Amino acid sequence: MFGDKSLLTAEQQEYLKNLETMQKCATLIGNLCFAWSALELGLDKLIRGVMAFPNEDAAETLLANIDARDKIRITLGLGFLRKPSEEWFEILKWCLDQIDSDLRNRRNRFVHDHWHVSSKGITRIARRTGFRKPQARMATEYYTEIAQPTSEKDIQSLIEDVQKMLFRLEFLWLAGTPRGAGWKKLLDEHAPVPPRGPT
Repeated sequence: MFGDKSLLTAEQQEYLKNLETMQKCATLIGNLCFAWSALELGLDKLIRGVMAFPNEDAAETLLANIDARDKIRITLGLGFLRKPSEEWFEILKWCLDQIDSDLRNRRNRFVHDHWHVSSKGITRIARRTGFRKPQARMATEYYTEIAQPTSEKDIQSLIEDVQKMLFRLEFLWLAGTPRGAGWKKLLDEHAPVPPRGPT
């Protein structure tokens, strides 16, 4: 592809050596974007089910104009008002909290951080400024980025977490349908919710 590699700089040779890893990461991040898109559609489906829209156009008119974070709050409120059971609502609340506080933050880091792949590994780099003291007796330092070692496995793990959450939303939606009697059994079999203490 590049002919005589001896003419390349050390940096260019390092780049070529790590190109396969970069391509794998790019594919995984693309898969993460597809999974996140499916999760957002799953949330829309749940809102449509809870609100019992008179027709699809009315639902789409509303949902297309609501910010994703606002959809979380709307789903929580509507879920409380239209809950089929307390257990259903507690699971819904946990799912929405996980989407908003955990999955969204992790997804944003993987999608928006800069990536550096080298023979030393994969690093996500978030552009942020601030001050830190490396050790108690050392001078305060100013930083402009935060480097976080990561791996292909970390990206795949997040994809799987997002996909599990999509299944959970699907089973919560199912509870509001005529065939929804077995929603909890399906949830427990395919995407169990971790045990929670009293809320």
